[in-house]
Amino acid sequence: MKLIEAHPSRFCGTALAVWALVVPNYAQAQPVTAEETPAENATEATAPEGDGPSTEGETTGDTAEQGPSEETPPSATAPLPAPPEDSEQAQEIAELKEAVVALQAAQEEAEMAALLGGDEALDVEQDLFRLYGFMDMGFQRSWVNDESIVAATFDTNASTFVVGNIDLYFDFNPHPDWRALAEIRFTNAPHGDIEEFGGITGKNFKRTNTSQFDPHATQLNARLWGGYTVIERAWIEWKRFQQFRLRTGSFFTPFGIWNVDHGSPTLISSAMPQFIQQNFFPVRQTGMQALGSFFAGDWEVAYRAWLTNGRTEISTLDFTDDKAFGGRFFAKKDGGTVRSQFGASYHHGRVSDKIVDITGAPPVTESITFNNYESEAYVENIMGVDISVDVGDLRIRSEATAQLRRFEEGKRRNVGISSPIPGAQYADYWRKSVYGLVAYQLPWWGLEPYFYGEVMQQDWELPDGLAMIAPGLNIRFNPSAQLKTQFTRAIFFNWKHEKPGDESFNNVTSVLARLVLAF
Repeated sequence: MKLIEAHPSRFCGTALAVWALVVPNYAQAQPVTAEETPAENATEATAPEGDGPSTEGETTGDTAEQGPSEETPPSATAPLPAPPEDSEQAQEIAELKEAVVALQAAQEEAEMAALLGGDEALDVEQDLFRLYGFMDMGFQRSWVNDESIVAATFDTNASTFVVGNIDLYFDFNPHPDWRALAEIRFTNAPHGDIEEFGGITGKNFKRTNTSQFDPHATQLNARLWGGYTVIERAWIEWKRFQQFRLRTGSFFTPFGIWNVDHGSPTLISSAMPQFIQQNFFPVRQTGMQALGSFFAGDWEVAYRAWLTNGRTEISTLDFTDDKAFGGRFFAKKDGGTVRSQFGASYHHGRVSDKIVDITGAPPVTESITFNNYESEAYVENIMGVDISVDVGDLRIRSEATAQLRRFEEGKRRNVGISSPIPGAQYADYWRKSVYGLVAYQLPWWGLEPYFYGEVMQQDWELPDGLAMIAPGLNIRFNPSAQLKTQFTRAIFFNWKHEKPGDESFNNVTSVLARLVLAF
């Protein structure tokens, strides 16, 4: 088994080796004349081409005063003079050096793209196993009304250092036709989460505490704090043909741009679109996916189609035989000055939850009996369109998503305590969201300023309209490391439904910084 670390520097050794082999050949091929060579070295200058200098210990200029280095072979103490700067050979060497540097940069970019877009990336090498990933750590601060539901639920209004994402990719290629990928995220959640609110609930306020004494430590009273291990995705793929591949397992729903890009080093903005945060569509699914692509001139036309259990927010298992399905089609052009992609996505599924009641037990009944029934159920149809355009160093992204929920009679979801009407239930409704993102890579210091804006409408306890503006600045140190900074302002407003109170009561302002490292 061959273990390969997908670090951008992996290619540097190859590039330098090519450079080291080619440049001496150019140097040795230079014609040396008597005018260019000191008299004492004229004999060596007329030696047959390719033999190199044959005199040991003879040097010119400053080197003659210093003498040969103990670490340097004697033959290296009398180098041939460098060609004139304006010679044809010097120009070729300069061009070759530029080509090697460009090739190195292209390889680094390709490896970063493979790291961050593990679903779609093609394998450069057929390695049996590759391990790679990314991390981001940083700082954030939010400002919101202390009495709002946002502040109470998310512990805002304090400056805090945070551990963001710790994601590792386990990429297996045991055969040219088969591949398996697992992405595992490590978190320090749920330590500190609010479990119970106090006050009029009649309960004591309580937070989750994952600390315990470490049973494997060398000290009896050594503490540790547990956290979640999240399976972001895990699938097996048959990939014999580019036009048709099959994938089974848990995968990110290939819906639009953002959910596919996924990794923080790949994403431009740190602000996640609300249609993902509010789960307009299932972010990931378990089932089967068919995918492939074709080329038509300069354009690649691709498709994704899936048959799955649907949403897994309630359970990882499907309660019914109703399967969710959907598809995505897109066309993209990667070459030329203008690089673009246009796509459309659709998802259909039935979502339900069930309750299990015990209806009998001995001695009243001969055995324990149960009653299973659906507590809520709805059918959802989700549509989305997206566009991505790159013109030189300018990057433009936009997505629009709409979801329609139709509840089955007798299985509607209760609104809850936020409704002034006791026992109120949700009606059928649309949810809509659209965002736009513009970024420009400046020619200095890896700076990329950007502006993100989004508008969303949905029925919930808060005002049904939300607008977000989020300017930011990314600083790219190299293909592996970057600093992402962002300012966000979220503004609530009444879109269709007037709600009592001040709609700006829950407005949120936040700033964040994340240091991101891909490896």
